[in-house]
Amino acid sequence: MRIIKNYSAYLFLRKKSRFKIKTDNKNLEYFFKKNPNLNLLSKIAKDHNYSPMITCENNNGWKIVSKYHLELDNWTQVIEPTIAFCKNLIDEFEKRIANISNKAYREIN
Repeated sequence: MRIIKNYSAYLFLRKKSRFKIKTDNKNLEYFFKKNPNLNLLSKIAKDHNYSPMITCENNNGWKIVSKYHLELDNWTQVIEPTIAFCKNLIDEFEKRIANISNKAYREIN
């Protein structure tokens, strides 16, 4: 996943662990690790051939694109957690708290 406009983070597909979070922003890293929808998608990825590509950018409004192949036996099972994760991500950026101190961020969340 790549988040554009002042923040960036990536989720990489790997054999041992399906998602690896890499970001310089510790608050985003904390958000990703604690997000229940992303955790659910990670569990689905461990059990199935699921490797999404999610991009998010803010250019006069939020634009999020999620792409994944339909080789899953039940490819619809990822739709709701993906939409919920995207909503959570938008809410997180709307709070405009990604750049506060890590300690203050954790106290809020």
